Amino acid sequence: MKPQFLYSPELVEAEWCKVGPHIDRVVSEAAHGEFDIADLYRLSLAGRMLPFYVVDDNGEVFLAGLLEMVRYPAMTTINVVALGGERMMEGAAVAWPPIVEFARHLGAKAIEASCSKAMARLLRSALGFEPAYENVRFAL
Repeated sequence: MKPQFLYSPELVEAEWCKVGPHIDRVVSEAAHGEFDIADLYRLSLAGRMLPFYVVDDNGEVFLAGLLEMVRYPAMTTINVVALGGERMMEGAAVAWPPIVEFARHLGAKAIEASCSKAMARLLRSALGFEPAYENVRFAL
């Protein structure tokens, strides 16, 4: 088991069906209107998001996600935009080493995520994430 990264528009077009259904749940249940599934697909086609998925030994996709590069003035990070599927702990552990390698290759100094409290607990316990900021929002 290892993650399959969709590095090109051709791969996104050919294999989005393996990512979209897992991410659609994130959009509908965890996100707060920042994007919809069509936005994520368009951003992936444009190379602004990097979709990936993980298959089990039976060839079934059980985890999918989207990453994006964030360039701060003094630091580059990789943001976990969405992570969805079944067997999250197992999938995250399998996908993590290649994601870390990818992030380092791009010169990132950290991997970050703005997420629900439940996802933050999973990222802390399974992957060693540490709190950096508290994200708050004022609705207009």
